[in-house]
Amino acid sequence: MYKEVIREFEDEINLKEYFKSYSFREAINKLKISRSKLKFLIGEAGVGKTFLLNYYYKEKDVIFLTGCVLKEELNSKIKKNKLIVIDEAQLLDEKIVEYIRTLADTKEYYFVLSMHTEDAKRYLNRAHFKSRYVDIIELKRITKQELEQFINHKLFKTNKNHLF
Repeated sequence: MYKEVIREFEDEINLKEYFKSYSFREAINKLKISRSKLKFLIGEAGVGKTFLLNYYYKEKDVIFLTGCVLKEELNSKIKKNKLIVIDEAQLLDEKIVEYIRTLADTKEYYFVLSMHTEDAKRYLNRAHFKSRYVDIIELKRITKQELEQFINHKLFKTNKNHLF
């Protein structure tokens, strides 16, 4: 009886079904207007950073990589004046992060590094990041009111909104 309701709450990336929380909309707007060559998309684990990147950049001409990338792989995939998005960037070796920073300094490469908040603080507190202009875009958890709206939205789709 409730299997269809349970399916609505399964964790999946469905770009057509996203919840427009205030923080999500703010992060999208900041990505749109940012002119920085190096952006950090930060947030707690599970807050939706990967979903946001997939949603926002789905039809844009960007290079997607994950944090396990090596310098040789990075060099083989990047192109001047093209955006490189690296999800789970906290997994990058520190030398790679420094290399990315130097590439961004050339003003010929653009990067979005997505990582957990605590890891980003560790990187951003280093002298070579403190002296540079980077945009920090934080995706926050949804509020209690937004959570209620989200649950109602999901239940409404299965015609079970009377349950909440």
